[in-house]
Amino acid sequence: LGLSATPVNAEVFSPKLQMELAGGKFCIILTLPEMCLEHKEFSRLMRTPSFTENICAVAINEAHCASHWGENFRKKYAELHKLHAFVPCHVPFLATSATLPPHILNDVMQKLCIRPQNTYFVNRGNDRPNITVAAFRMAGGASNLSALNFALDEAIEGGSLERTIIFFNDHDTAMRACSHL
Repeated sequence: LGLSATPVNAEVFSPKLQMELAGGKFCIILTLPEMCLEHKEFSRLMRTPSFTENICAVAINEAHCASHWGENFRKKYAELHKLHAFVPCHVPFLATSATLPPHILNDVMQKLCIRPQNTYFVNRGNDRPNITVAAFRMAGGASNLSALNFALDEAIEGGSLERTIIFFNDHDTAMRACSHL
């Protein structure tokens, strides 16, 4: 499509990138709630009318995180509704997720201040033949990270490493597991 895009996170943010953003160089900005709400320079840019008047939409990928993560894991997800104050009122919010059962959808809509009467819903389902959902109880509880070794066993034995997503209840455990694996 020829659309210019850039990630905006603490690792890549620089005075040069800030000037490029302010100058409208990019059509798509991929960023994080923490950048919009906490990062001093980017948050200031997000509140500048000459910048926000060019925003055509605010897209929130993995919108279920506003419900699941807002309390403990990534607290700024619970504050995404504040972005409404940054952009002109005609700017639509797009919330996407493969995991939005009705009760989570309602919670996300409430937390993002999305009004049902102004909302268009698309539900394509999430049944995919290449995805298998499995749940395992960790022997010894969440502190026994060796219980996660099953995810690597086949690869260690010379087989292929299957794409695997492991979910955790909090950031600290996720970071410890990452170091362990």
